[in-house]
Formats: sequence, C-alpha cells, structure tokens
Amino acid sequence: MSGAVPACRSPLSCPIFSGSPAGAVMRARIQACLARLRGDLRFCTTALYAGDVSQLLGDLDYAKVNLMGISYGTAVGQVFLLRHPERVRTMTLRGGTPLDIPLFDLEPGNARLALD
Repeated sequence: MSGAVPACRSPLSCPIFSGSPAGAVMRARIQACLARLRGDLRFCTTALYAGDVSQLLGDLDYAKVNLMGISYGTAVGQVFLLRHPERVRTMTLRGGTPLDIPLFDLEPGNARLALD
C-alpha cells in the first residue's frame, strides 16, 4: 500500500459524547471524529471481516469450523455462513438479530419502551 492504512487495521475510537446533543450537534461531533480517523472506513465491513476469517482458516488448513456467535458475533456468523457455507460445520448464535432487521434504527424507540 502506498502509505494508506485500512481503517480496520488501525484503532478506531471517538470520544464519549456527553449529554444528549440535538441531531445537528451530534452529527457535527460524529463528522469531526470521522475526519480524524486514519484509513478508509470502507474497509470496515462485516463482509470483509468474514473474508479475512475465511482466508485465515485456509492459511491454518482448517477446512470446516464450528462457529459460536454472541452479540455482534451473530451477525458475523450469519454473513460468514452466507459467503462461505463450505467452511461451516456447525453454527451456534446467542443473543443475535436476523440480518434483515435494522437493529440500530430501532434502538432509540426500543430504549424508550424499556424505560417506560
């Protein structure tokens, strides 16, 4: 690579945003943080991660694996199975959500329901 660092190969962190800023303020804070991150965020996808795992398994001469996914790992497991079914012997998912549910879009309303 010519000096470019894929974002998911370097630390990704933003400060904890205090308070409850309005939409425009929060958007400005997030955009400022994203501008400071090194690398290209297009490399930070679950599909690319699943591909990296598949390559690693091949490098280690593992033909098939037993996957266990918890939280975000359930999304990774589902994507891995969709993209590399020949490598999966078994898969156990705990606490996950189907890939077609917009989990983060539903989070604010679900949090309000839980508090109410």
